[in-house]
Amino acid sequence: MTAIRKEKKEKIERYLLNLAGEYRVCSELAKRGLLPCLSFGNYKGADIHVVNPQGRGSLRIEVKASQKGRFVTAMYKKYRKKGCKQHPDFWVLCDIKKSGKNDFDEKFFVLSHEEIAKTQEERHRRYCKKYRKKHGQPFDPAKGVDLVGIEDVEQYKDAWAKIKAAMDGTRVACRPIKRGLAH
Repeated sequence: MTAIRKEKKEKIERYLLNLAGEYRVCSELAKRGLLPCLSFGNYKGADIHVVNPQGRGSLRIEVKASQKGRFVTAMYKKYRKKGCKQHPDFWVLCDIKKSGKNDFDEKFFVLSHEEIAKTQEERHRRYCKKYRKKHGQPFDPAKGVDLVGIEDVEQYKDAWAKIKAAMDGTRVACRPIKRGLAH
């Protein structure tokens, strides 16, 4: 009897996956004529700031990278209050999977904050309905993890034009650039 061994796909280390996602998003933005600035550290407010070369404003972009086809958003934890102004302007979800020794398959999903909030809310509503049916009681969102899957965001694949439009001023989303030294 021959044992069939299922090959385990090699995974990208989590920290490196996040870095790869952020750098790949910067690359995609630069290819489209935008000026991305990568932020480092835990207290940055956004992963990438896109600066208008004419000094008219900037946009904040949150990047989430995954190799499992689902992206943790932490929407409930960070942005649950209506009208929260601390949220990013855009979210880019990067699905990066190793497809060979040195090959990768990549997909990018570009959403405004409003689009990802609506998508997350719809997914949460579906989950709560299934949870209640299975357990006979309502789900406590404080105990869960907010995430969206590729199936939830497929319509936003490669929607880079919305970031360019926002930066060009065809959509009012730019934050004014503060002049002077940062303290």
